[in-house]
Amino acid sequence: MTSARVAADQTSTFPRFLDLAYPNIERGDGVWLFTTTGEKILDACAKHGVTMECNSYPDRLDLKDVYLRMCKERGVKVVISTDSHSTGNLSFIQYGVTMARRGWLEKHDVINTLPTAEFLGALRPKPGAAKQRAANPKKAAARH
Repeated sequence: MTSARVAADQTSTFPRFLDLAYPNIERGDGVWLFTTTGEKILDACAKHGVTMECNSYPDRLDLKDVYLRMCKERGVKVVISTDSHSTGNLSFIQYGVTMARRGWLEKHDVINTLPTAEFLGALRPKPGAAKQRAANPKKAAARH
């Protein structure tokens, strides 16, 4: 799957991604794909303005500090998530924040620490959203 993400950069579909989640995918032989293609993925993210996810769930803890530092060096923004499936898991955010600190991330590197207006400005519209709004202006107006 990670190789497909890198290949997507070559086929111009990579700009459709808003955020890359679960980057640490095991190949099956004990090798984590992000360790072999991570720099290419981060270069593609920087090129297309794609955000990387720092998953705080203790069993995952994606991205590791070294890759978060690479994000910072390349100007790739990060979102820290908890991968929560219940409110009890929201406290896992502390693990993501700790990992981000170990990667030398600062407040401005993490989009979900920004003030609301800046956070919303950092989000990219979903591909095709503008076309959909133009095709259904009454529906789009009703959502606001």
